[in-house]
Amino acid sequence: MNRDIPLNQIGCEGCWGNVHNAWTASLQYKVRQCVETKGFAACADCHDFPCAAHLKQFGEDSHYARNIRAIQHDGLNVWLRNKHRSAQPADPASKQ
Repeated sequence: MNRDIPLNQIGCEGCWGNVHNAWTASLQYKVRQCVETKGFAACADCHDFPCAAHLKQFGEDSHYARNIRAIQHDGLNVWLRNKHRSAQPADPASKQ
């Protein structure tokens, strides 16, 4: 994965982040376990995505899967810039 932005500045910690709750720390969270076992930062690093574990956990058209495909296609930096832009309020001056 093309990653010029330090992980601590990304905001979304994904599979590389801290454990968010008891469920993600549990043995049932197969996706995180898979990522850690393979030594990846996230599923976007894996050429096997979408794998059976991810599909079972989240499904083919989950927002997770859409984001991972976008990261694989565009790279993490472009995806983050696009997410940042889409989260910004519209500039009223740009509508004139």
